[in-house]
Amino acid sequence: MTSATRAAEHPSRGEAERFVSSLYELRRELRKDRERDATQTRLLKGYMQTMDEVRLLDGETGIEARLQERQQSGTLDLVLLAQKYPELVVRLARDGALRTDLSVVDGLSYAGDLVDFLQPGTTTTALVFKRAAP
Repeated sequence: MTSATRAAEHPSRGEAERFVSSLYELRRELRKDRERDATQTRLLKGYMQTMDEVRLLDGETGIEARLQERQQSGTLDLVLLAQKYPELVVRLARDGALRTDLSVVDGLSYAGDLVDFLQPGTTTTALVFKRAAP
């Protein structure tokens, strides 16, 4: 990629510097909005569940809120499965259907035996902001 191509795809340094404070403020506002949303959601759901209201209508705006049950994805009891049908656990692993939480593995007495099988996690790049001290 040439520097001319990069320049066409990215803002100038001055524009990028202006983005810093703009994005910082935008994220602060978004964080406040998320907190306000979480609070109002908790209050409204709590009211509707306590009062056994499945539907609530704002008569002025015509906006309706409804409680909607959603089924979460189930889980397998792998301990019981391994006791009864260990070959199925092996088959699930071979088919790529098993993952484990490495924080749990770290506490196991045989964790050292698993080192050769650890897969590195993905790396992401975060954009973080910090206000400079005055």
